[in-house]
Amino acid sequence: MSFGRGHAELDAYLQASGAEWTVLQPNGFSSDLLAMAGSIRQGGIYTNAGDDKVAMIDPGDIAAVAAATLTGKAPRPFETFVAENLAAFA
Repeated sequence: MSFGRGHAELDAYLQASGAEWTVLQPNGFSSDLLAMAGSIRQGGIYTNAGDDKVAMIDPGDIAAVAAATLTGKAPRPFETFVAENLAAFA
């Protein structure tokens, strides 16, 4: 099973479960940029996204969103947050 397919199946299971849920899906961490310094110096960041964009988020921001979710301070349950919209809640 592919990694992405596993995510989709888990999301579908959660949606059908009747439980409140929130899924956080960061796809790149800004703290990893230092490890990519060599490729950045050569002109790029190389990922498996091809020509698509990769949204970076700070691990502290994703932790803040997770904490808000777990303490009931998140704006709404039953939502999947991908990297592009996670930082708005941090």
